[in-house]
Amino acid sequence: FPSHDTNAVNDLDQTLPIMDLYENLFETYPFHNEKYGHAQFGWGGGMEHTTVSFMTNFSRELIAHEMAHQWFGDKITCGTWKDIWLNEALSEYSSTLLGYDVPYSGSIIELRVNTFTQHIPDSLTEWQNLNLDYASANLFMQFLVDQYGEGVIKAIINSKNTGIAAINDALSFLNAGVNFYDLFTNWQIANYINDKKIYREYFI
Repeated sequence: FPSHDTNAVNDLDQTLPIMDLYENLFETYPFHNEKYGHAQFGWGGGMEHTTVSFMTNFSRELIAHEMAHQWFGDKITCGTWKDIWLNEALSEYSSTLLGYDVPYSGSIIELRVNTFTQHIPDSLTEWQNLNLDYASANLFMQFLVDQYGEGVIKAIINSKNTGIAAINDALSFLNAGVNFYDLFTNWQIANYINDKKIYREYFI
């Protein structure tokens, strides 16, 4: 908005460093023959579209999240709505990749942990666009990367599938010896036990 011009110019300076990091971690920006831009709108949060993200503000966390959807959501569109949770999980993890979750106090991950622990999640994959959905998706992705490393993200990107099938492709590529259902079971147990002395997969 015109009244936000000065702040917007300063805030958007973060865009190119974030893009560079994503290209190094993932792959070349999927629409590199075109441009990438932002548009401000009056809703809460943001909504990415191919090459343009609409945002209520230009905080670094929101820029990072919506830009990540260019790889997670726009490069390969979900076959059905039931796969969208993984796109959001991967974009949620962007704050951790960029170091924005340190310090923990006041971070996105602190917000998600508080939401997750104060409510009973009903489903990881049934997406209703609630704060609890984002919290569950974020924490699942934290667990996945903690167990198998950041390489699992690139393996998911390289899959031609979406949702659970993409995770299974990535786990197979990494010779993880588990599938999504094993992983989900371990994550659920870890949420209750949280003790790697019992078993490595039972720790978050």
